[in-house]
Amino acid sequence: MAVWSDRSHLLNEAHFMEKCGDADPSDPGRAHVLNLLDYFHHTGPHGKHACIFTELLGGNIDDIQAKALGGKIPPDVMKHIAKQLLQALSYLHDKCGITHTDVKSQNILLVNRDINMVRE
Repeated sequence: MAVWSDRSHLLNEAHFMEKCGDADPSDPGRAHVLNLLDYFHHTGPHGKHACIFTELLGGNIDDIQAKALGGKIPPDVMKHIAKQLLQALSYLHDKCGITHTDVKSQNILLVNRDINMVRE
């Protein structure tokens, strides 16, 4: 879940994510774009906040690199990530009409497929 006190930023983000979810589900890049599960506003003791819920994600490319032997991601893993990233960017551009303007290692988040259930 992400929380922003700037509601306009959340509404833009949620709008883009909804647009991506409604585009071509058969495109191979769709599987590599973050899914919006829900969004809402919450009013608490510190004001009104916009919240979005997405699928559970793991770390980013920097996290993977920090854990890799010698600080280097193996080439076969990096090729796999690069292919998925290009498919996602192609999907965003061609099917959703969106140009991602902040592609960097911190913004490439990986799905953690090992997490089966989250418990309190």
